[in-house]
Amino acid sequence: MKERIANFLAKQLSQNQLNQVLYRPTTAGVPFVLKDDKESFIRDGYENNPNVYAIINTITRSAAVVPWVVYQVTDEKKLSEYRRTKAELSIKREVLKRKALEEIPDSDLADVIERPNPEQGQSEFIENMLGFMLATGDTYIHGVEADSVFQELYVMPAHITEIVSSGGLESPIKGYKVRGYSYNITLDYATVMHMKYWNPDYRSPGSHLYGMSPLRAARSVVTQSNDTFTANQRALQNMGAEGMLSLEDEYITPEQFGQLQRDMKARVESPNNYKRMLLAANKWKWIQFGISPVDLNIIESQKMSLRDLCNIYGISSELLNDPDNKTNANKKESRRALYYETVLPLLDHLKYELNRWLVPAYSQRDGVDYYIDYDTSAIPALAEDMDKVAERLSRIDELTFNEKREALGYGRLDEPMYDKPWVDMRKMPVEEGEKFIDYLNADTKSR
Repeated sequence: MKERIANFLAKQLSQNQLNQVLYRPTTAGVPFVLKDDKESFIRDGYENNPNVYAIINTITRSAAVVPWVVYQVTDEKKLSEYRRTKAELSIKREVLKRKALEEIPDSDLADVIERPNPEQGQSEFIENMLGFMLATGDTYIHGVEADSVFQELYVMPAHITEIVSSGGLESPIKGYKVRGYSYNITLDYATVMHMKYWNPDYRSPGSHLYGMSPLRAARSVVTQSNDTFTANQRALQNMGAEGMLSLEDEYITPEQFGQLQRDMKARVESPNNYKRMLLAANKWKWIQFGISPVDLNIIESQKMSLRDLCNIYGISSELLNDPDNKTNANKKESRRALYYETVLPLLDHLKYELNRWLVPAYSQRDGVDYYIDYDTSAIPALAEDMDKVAERLSRIDELTFNEKREALGYGRLDEPMYDKPWVDMRKMPVEEGEKFIDYLNADTKSR
């Protein structure tokens, strides 16, 4: 026992020493500093770049249509096995889920999940929450407490939310503050769920407590993409003007030169004047010194920027109408991959955080072991996978008829015979098959 206590104290000491390195310079009540501008990720990325906007919306809107369900845990061991099973649809995963969990549609927790606050339903809430995470690397949910549980949930603006230091070493976070308003209120640590991406930035004390935005890694790509859109816009506004108009051997007065500039400006600044005829009494020449968008590979650069951004977010550019990667067959597979490789891992992350932060208070108050999960059976892009699961289930005689029904999301049948495995021949219960074999053996001996 003494040795175990000594090891525990030594472990605590090592933890304290690490926190002394990470948090000692901080002051209580002062926000941790992040040497990054999350507002620029919203402004220059989501708001001003059509590719970033389309990618984030493709992910969030695909995630927002997936329904969430509140369950009661009926078998803790089976639940542990279910958690360890990969997110892809499989017979084992579905059977484990049905054995471990029982849906409870009528509960206060189910109401909160269905309608997080008076202004938002489940779908919009999920879209907003995941949108902030994809753009900034962070998402914050504030819970409004009533009757010892959070009965309203609100998405905080992640790009202007700061993590406030407690000044301590063991529990370094005091709370969260929304920056940029005339009044400052620090929300208590326990009332906020902070979900984030991993961040290796330790350049300042506590900076690693913020999530790292995918757009931080893609900063140069976003800048390049924005520049190509701006270049094309300017080329259109200037009606392709990439040179200089000059008199060959004559001189004009400053007044004439000013009038000529005004006339040319009026011509190129409005699409209504495109290819409008101009008359001149002098001999002019055109000096070409610009390079066309085609020569600059601007169009090709836009394609590459789109593909780079899609690669960073883990989706296929085909879903964003990439002209060189566009077929109906591929798009169907890309849609499926979107869920398995991007959407479901995000929803898993959210599921674990909600069960860690939101569920315990409801379970303690109601005396029910709640569990929140999403329902993959409602995803159209995965419908074929569900059909494959059903086909494989029909060929497995080791499972009972009720286990197969539960794996497919159907209810149990009360007949006891449906809780026993059936042999392949005429799908009769195993015990009936054994009786038949005994009858044949007895008949053989009598002869």
